[in-house]
Amino acid sequence: MLNAKRVDKYLVPGRPGRMYCFDTVVSTNVVAEALVAAGEAADGYAVAADSQTRGAGRLGREFYSPPGLGVYLSYIKKIPDAAGSPGFITSLAGLAVVAALEKCFGLKALIKWPNDIVIKNKKICGILTRLCAGGADGKTPHAVIGIGVNVNQTPGDFPPELSAKAGSVRIALGQVAERERLLAEIVNELDMIMLYQNALCQPASPYISRLKDLSFTLGKKITVSSQTKKETAVALDLAPDGALVIQTLEGKKTIHSGEIDEENGWSVIG
Repeated sequence: MLNAKRVDKYLVPGRPGRMYCFDTVVSTNVVAEALVAAGEAADGYAVAADSQTRGAGRLGREFYSPPGLGVYLSYIKKIPDAAGSPGFITSLAGLAVVAALEKCFGLKALIKWPNDIVIKNKKICGILTRLCAGGADGKTPHAVIGIGVNVNQTPGDFPPELSAKAGSVRIALGQVAERERLLAEIVNELDMIMLYQNALCQPASPYISRLKDLSFTLGKKITVSSQTKKETAVALDLAPDGALVIQTLEGKKTIHSGEIDEENGWSVIG
């Protein structure tokens, strides 16, 4: 189980948000959204659990969330009028996860657009941002940023359908990692970006520049799938709002969401 006292030990003293730690929940996003709807959450509130029975992934998928092995976290941020898109919020959260992994374990991670964190060609983290309304008036928009990190899984812990592409911090390090420290450092980094830097109200260009430096996707030949079509493209650039600029047979396009797969494994287009 998660040790809440150890999590608190690593959190920055006096941080503005409250931290909830549970043994098992249906989904940390569900709990966080309920707090927002009830007017019981403020900026920086976070919900973590040792396991989820129905963790939320993209496109209605379930995020694999076994007990004792991962970090499952939802972070709450009130959305100011000047805020960027949910996709950009997800990208900012990706920067927080990458920074925490390096600070805790010295691991160099990359961001696979739009919402995955990759180490050594393996996905170790997924991020899902959902919008909901709450606050005193019941109408104030909030973002609930759901983050799931594979921490101490071994290759044999993953179900067959995930084993080819899934990795973990433990696999990358070659040893067991402390989940409580990583959880706390992700929250600390989210606080820095979302609250202290107030990134959603600042010029996006410095963050976009960092996202480009950390991109696992740019320069690669990819397959882009939406609800209506699938097409092959080359990932060219990130737009000022964090959207992906691609080159297709029909010309350049900017996409804000979609399922991205690399063509021919992980090969890079020169």
